[in-house]
Amino acid sequence: MRISIPFVISYAAALLGNSLLLFNILTKRSLHEPTDPFLCMLSGADLVISKCIVPQALAILWFHAGELSLDRCISQVFFLSSTFIYASGILLVMAFDCYIAVCYPL
Repeated sequence: MRISIPFVISYAAALLGNSLLLFNILTKRSLHEPTDPFLCMLSGADLVISKCIVPQALAILWFHAGELSLDRCISQVFFLSSTFIYASGILLVMAFDCYIAVCYPL
C-alpha cells in the first residue's frame, strides 16, 4: 500500500504538468514558435503513456486486481509501444531541427 504513494504523486504531477504545458502553448500566441508544437506533441505523448500504465498499476496495488484479460493486455502493449515510437520520432525531429538551425542559420 505504501508503494502506491509515489505512483499517485508522479501520476498527479505528470497530469498537472503536461496539462498546464498544453494549455499554455495552445492559448498563448507568443508560444507558437517552431519548437513549441513539438513540446505540445511530446506532452500529449507523455499524457498517453502515463494514462496507459499508472491506472492499471494502482488497480493492482489498491484493489489486488492481479489479472488482465488478453485483449486488455494486448491493447495496453500496443498503445504503450506506439506512443514510445511516436515520442522517439518527435525527439528525432526536434534534434534534426536543432541541427538545421545550428548548421544552416537564416
